[in-house]
Amino acid sequence: MRCKRSRLAASSRARVLASALMRISIVMPPGTARRTGNHHTAQRWAGFLRQCGHRVILEEAWGGSAVDALVALHARKSAASVGRFHHVHGDRPLIVALTGTDLYRDIETSAEAQRALELASRLVLLQPEGRKRLAPALRAKTRVIFQSSATRLSHRPPKGVFRITVVGNLREEKDPFRAAAALAHLSHATPVEVVQVGAALTPEMATAARVLGRHEPRYRWVGSLRHDKALCHIAQSHLRPFATLRKATCSS
Repeated sequence: MRCKRSRLAASSRARVLASALMRISIVMPPGTARRTGNHHTAQRWAGFLRQCGHRVILEEAWGGSAVDALVALHARKSAASVGRFHHVHGDRPLIVALTGTDLYRDIETSAEAQRALELASRLVLLQPEGRKRLAPALRAKTRVIFQSSATRLSHRPPKGVFRITVVGNLREEKDPFRAAAALAHLSHATPVEVVQVGAALTPEMATAARVLGRHEPRYRWVGSLRHDKALCHIAQSHLRPFATLRKATCSS
């Protein structure tokens, strides 16, 4: 009798789980390239949701696909998809994940981004300090999801030199050469080096990195790398700094 009750309970839980499985669209900003933060976030979130049994599609714009929920990365750049989904499925979950550019620029100046925040049934931030940038009425529907990282790699920086690794695509608002510029304030005898990981998003950035590498022997630009290779560089460094011209970050 006890075994029968156990089987019935397990069957009931399975039915509840099956009924909760959803078809979900994750919308990335149009033109999102591989090896960018938005692309990695979309891929990782899709993987987590698929592990839970959900069906997930990744697209640059929601065009009417039959889904139960929409997750939009970037309020301003995905605003059109947010508006269309809300118009057609106003009663379904609509999640908007705010990027740093949203928080520290777009929601103050863009009507599209502001409208997306209003239409969303849930807002997602990647760090708690971002709540301060939102109106009180929006904070109630905001949740913070900290980005996770696998811990398979051990921290093994070199012993003979202090290695600083800068990770991120080279673009102006990220102030990518700030760490390298600091080398000019150190004696050439100081055992320190800067390794730059990331693609140059403009020809000017690529030229600047090459020129810097020719004139500063303690600087090395390795270009765009796969995610696992970038993690190896981080694990083999003493410090990973974050620089930006536009926003305050909360990273470690």
